[in-house]
Amino acid sequence: MKVTIVTRDLGYGGAQRQIIVLARELKTRGHDVQIVLLYSTYCLEPEVVHMDVAVISLDKSGRWDVPRTLWRLIQFLRRDQPDILHAYLDPSNTVSILVKPFISSKIVWGMRVSGMDAGAYDDWLVRMIKVAERQLGRFADLIVFNSHAGLDALAGT
Repeated sequence: MKVTIVTRDLGYGGAQRQIIVLARELKTRGHDVQIVLLYSTYCLEPEVVHMDVAVISLDKSGRWDVPRTLWRLIQFLRRDQPDILHAYLDPSNTVSILVKPFISSKIVWGMRVSGMDAGAYDDWLVRMIKVAERQLGRFADLIVFNSHAGLDALAGT
């Protein structure tokens, strides 16, 4: 099976570490795995380089570089034709649904929520993405939650 994991970046963080563990396990079980980054932040490169997993950056240049990034992702996915597009975290989950009409891949969302105070990261755009995610979740083929808090966050409770 061919699996493409899409995420914001591979900077330091718990979700990024989970992506690497998932990619490694899928690879050892014989699956073809690649990781697509919206941004080119790639701090965990030493972790990935020995796994024989391709890492492709869409080189998103900033918050508003959405149309070009979506176009690049659609082009990549049409060319690569993964069976599964596995998105991680809010922006990537939303992006995966936006490209769904243009690809044949099944869409899997990775909802990662912890007890951290998100107030420092919340601004109006982040709040809008979270609202959109609640509405768009029904279009995902599968949603994997890492906690009950993740399920509650998607439900808006």
